[in-house]
Amino acid sequence: LMMNLKGYDVPAFTAYSRKYVGYPIQKGKLSLDLKYAVANRKLTGETAVLVDQLTLGPKSDSPDATSLPVKLALAILTDRKGQIRLDVPVGGSLDDPEFTLGRVILRALVNILEKVATSPFALLGAVVGGGGEELKDIAFEPGLARLEDPELAKLGKLASALVERPALNLE
Repeated sequence: LMMNLKGYDVPAFTAYSRKYVGYPIQKGKLSLDLKYAVANRKLTGETAVLVDQLTLGPKSDSPDATSLPVKLALAILTDRKGQIRLDVPVGGSLDDPEFTLGRVILRALVNILEKVATSPFALLGAVVGGGGEELKDIAFEPGLARLEDPELAKLGKLASALVERPALNLE
């Protein structure tokens, strides 16, 4: 199965986002490129997601909303062009009563939010290329105000990541 969807208005999902994400969607466009195959009652596939110019409204008071850092996740995932690109691998057994395609994709998105909450530098490194966990610390030699070459390289990666993610600020 191959399916392509381009430019779907995401404010159509605002009732769900207000309830489960904690923010209504004011604007944005969704494009999907789905490639799935079924063999021996097993589904495997790829879901390429592009969200363009996603803009959230004010925080809602939904008791069902996630407590995960949604705005931070969006800041890390959104590039300079205002686009979020995700490649979500999909797989499972059609004989598993718990398997639904929507649940698999939703779980992948929740995993991204959890990654932001527990290890934001790892996710930042993953979306801009290379590692990320090593970006969380820049070590100075005791008593000196200069950086060694490996630390300068990490600082350069961090600077590049911040250039590519203009919604992020570093203090």
